[in-house]
Amino acid sequence: MRTIIQKIINFFDDDILYYSASLSFFTIFSFLPILALLIVIISSISISDINISLFITYVLSIINPIHSGTLEATLSEFLSNTNKLGFIGIVYFLIIFTLFFNNYEYIVNKIYNTKKRPIYKMFVLYICFLIFMPILFIFFIFISSFAKGNISMEIITFLFTWSLFSVVFQVSVTALVSFRISVIGSFITLLVLVITKKLFTFYIIYNTAYITIYGSFSIILFFFLWIYISWTIFLYGMKLTYIINSKYNKVT
Repeated sequence: MRTIIQKIINFFDDDILYYSASLSFFTIFSFLPILALLIVIISSISISDINISLFITYVLSIINPIHSGTLEATLSEFLSNTNKLGFIGIVYFLIIFTLFFNNYEYIVNKIYNTKKRPIYKMFVLYICFLIFMPILFIFFIFISSFAKGNISMEIITFLFTWSLFSVVFQVSVTALVSFRISVIGSFITLLVLVITKKLFTFYIIYNTAYITIYGSFSIILFFFLWIYISWTIFLYGMKLTYIINSKYNKVT
């Protein structure tokens, strides 16, 4: 029993919380530019604006658990102005893109105790992933058109997100990771994330103290807090996958 408790303590006693804070900081600056890039890719491979609207709704369901209309309006306003950014805006996009993924690459490979990729390989890898993601989303829309009822739609959405997590867990690190273990680790991570999201939403709805104290500013506070919680769960999921993969490699 003492051994189990010690292993649990060792699992949570590390720098994951600091890594989550770092990624949360970069996410605040890079989220909208990366989302704009994904929408451009979707619009180039899709003839329907409905697909773009569905993609934005899907993203908002992940980052906006409290369904804030203010946040949605701000996001829509930004995306409507992306075609007016010009050369400086494009340069900003590239810098933010590189900084975010360079930070992410460093952290996940730190968890796996491996060296991160050279910056040019990292750039190509994540550009390819960002191109692959909208294509997979178009397929997701096609499958979801056959869904009947909210439960079926939630299951399909879960499977789509699970597939994305599995790919991310597989390609993010330079270490050799069993795909089966990536699938298992990503499933556990996503399941914890979904449950936490529901608890987080429930807490915000029934605890009005933050809204009373911070007023409309509480929307931003909840948004930042959820990003931090999400990254914490994601990185611990990465660490769990690393531990399982290490045990698997020792056995084989």
